[in-house]
Amino acid sequence: LLRLVGARVETAASAQQALALLDTRPFDTVISDLAIPGQDGFELMRIIRARETSEGRSRRYAIALSGLSSLPDRDMALAAGFDDHASKPVDAGALVGRLTVARDRTRG
Repeated sequence: LLRLVGARVETAASAQQALALLDTRPFDTVISDLAIPGQDGFELMRIIRARETSEGRSRRYAIALSGLSSLPDRDMALAAGFDDHASKPVDAGALVGRLTVARDRTRG
């Protein structure tokens, strides 16, 4: 879906693979499931935010995707450092809309 709207997309099957990808080149956005192999998405985001701070990098926009869709689940995702939370199954149009708004804010 994201490729269809012009995004360049890289995928990772685990938190460790995601961190390795982030070390190879800059990314504007991170979209992560919360239930991923190894470290969960919460811990992945904490590590990403800590690295951004310690390395003086700009903050990437990050969306948590999850089957966990209660308000406490959303609050936990935001507390871990995600900027937004989307419940699965994700509404494709809404996801693209969120990414477009985030992109426009950064170009501001």
